[in-house]
Amino acid sequence: MSPDEKAIATRLATSIRRLRIQRRWSQATLAERMDISVVYAGQLERAERLPALPMICRIAELFGVGLDELVSIKDEADVGWQGDVLAILGSMSPDRRDAAVAMIRGLDAFASKGNVAKIGSSRATVRRAEVKKRSHKRLKARVRDA
Repeated sequence: MSPDEKAIATRLATSIRRLRIQRRWSQATLAERMDISVVYAGQLERAERLPALPMICRIAELFGVGLDELVSIKDEADVGWQGDVLAILGSMSPDRRDAAVAMIRGLDAFASKGNVAKIGSSRATVRRAEVKKRSHKRLKARVRDA
């Protein structure tokens, strides 16, 4: 793949993954709806394959977006980190990748419960919260044992 083709494949991969996740589809669901293998769907999301134009059109139709949205350059600065993350995850062994994805999902679940401020907090603030939580547990144990 030439550098230009790789750049297009990366933008396409980022868009496919973003749109799939927005719909809460697994790669298997995406593959089934596109009538392709799960392996090929994964390769598309990791920018390992650049599909032919008819396949890109099918992808756009499936997600209800235009071709420009799938391969647009305008938002690349905003989502460029996604390509980096996909490259990192793609280079991991399946076990490590599964663990990393589980960690990200856990972080997302934690943040979605209103804990966003804690994620960006300083270490000292987080430590204080942990100490407070431990103190509360000890106090509950004392009351229970009394």
